[in-house]
Amino acid sequence: MRDLTPVRRWITVPLVAAIVIGGAAWLADRREGAPAAAAVLVGAPRSHASALSAIDRNIATYEDKLVARPDDVYDHESLVMAWNARARLTGRYQDFEAARTAVGAAFAAMPNGMGPWLARAANDLAAHRYAGAAAALDKVDGFVVPDRYTLAEAKAMRSDIALAQGDLQRASAFLNEAEAIDVWTGSRYRKALLARVTGDRAAAAQYFAETERLNRTPTPQFLADLRMRQAELKFGSGDWAGATTLFEEAQRLFSGHWRSEMRVAQMQGLRGETDRAIATLTRLARETDNPEVMDVLAGMLIAHGDAAAGKRWAHVAGQRWALYRAQLPEAAWGHAVDHEMVFGDVALAVELAKRNALNRPNGDSLLLLAEAHLANGQPTEALVAAKRAEAMGWRSVGLWRTQAQALDATGQAAAAQAARRRALAINPKAFDPNPVLAWIHI
Repeated sequence: MRDLTPVRRWITVPLVAAIVIGGAAWLADRREGAPAAAAVLVGAPRSHASALSAIDRNIATYEDKLVARPDDVYDHESLVMAWNARARLTGRYQDFEAARTAVGAAFAAMPNGMGPWLARAANDLAAHRYAGAAAALDKVDGFVVPDRYTLAEAKAMRSDIALAQGDLQRASAFLNEAEAIDVWTGSRYRKALLARVTGDRAAAAQYFAETERLNRTPTPQFLADLRMRQAELKFGSGDWAGATTLFEEAQRLFSGHWRSEMRVAQMQGLRGETDRAIATLTRLARETDNPEVMDVLAGMLIAHGDAAAGKRWAHVAGQRWALYRAQLPEAAWGHAVDHEMVFGDVALAVELAKRNALNRPNGDSLLLLAEAHLANGQPTEALVAAKRAEAMGWRSVGLWRTQAQALDATGQAAAAQAARRRALAINPKAFDPNPVLAWIHI
């Protein structure tokens, strides 16, 4: 276990969640016509527990239907997307595995290459298996009479792949092609993600607002997801009070969801309400068995002076990450890097970061690799990775902060100060000494 105060991971959107939120799971949020005043959808689940129950009922319904009609492509696709929705809600890799199993069963039951290709692409995207996703989208393009929504969604998913591969120009072009067919919540959401990675935070905020306006009957979960993304923008600019307000609103909108509860607890830790934050995180770690929560809890305990308890939770988290790396390696590599940098084997962190960057060679992955190199005492290699991210068009506090640390460690003081100024211009708290920040690995 190391003190990684100089190497800090700030709040970012997990790509698994971003793809599922921005992808086919939002197909149901499309509405014809001009945006109107939103009213929360009557009867939609207002809590994590009620949403999970509804999803489980859907899964059971489609499984029963497929017993009677094993070759019904719609029921197969609906079952896959229900499992994807469950995985997004729970964060459990086992649920993504169940979705993959449902995909396999669907194609085994379909004749002549038929099957739920769009759902398969969404599942491969969530698992960070981009070649499989692209191949599935090729099949969608070959549909005899594809509807306009399917065509638009397929274009948008190709944008997801391009973003994961670090090609911002192609990602933007595919999104423009998608919106030439249809403009919907998922397309505007993706526009926000693109604007954010290029450093245009104002445009990102505008696109998130447009995402909300386009959905005339949003669900509480939809609104909570947006508040989380909007909070992350506030956090990234150093507005911790604004971020806290939005995280708490997300928690109120869709109660009991582990991710919003975790974010609220982290903000409590930053304000010095550590006992309260640790109590929440301990409960969440036990309820969810989620190693992401366990890592945050372990870091919070260590920052609070309880190293023994922190090490115990870190050990359990390490076991879970090892299991997830075996189940869905491409999706787990990036998250496991954070764990290994702080609590485990720094050399393994570098190796996992390299695998992640080969699979997803975008700016986020390269900055994660740079941080792993810094943690491993390799500032020259860190600077190379960070410069590659910059050349791709990535612009963020993390980019300039990482470059400042690498430049300083390689004796380039003037350049380091320039990078430091650029980080502080975006976020005045970019180098805040609050020890809790060293343990926010999300």
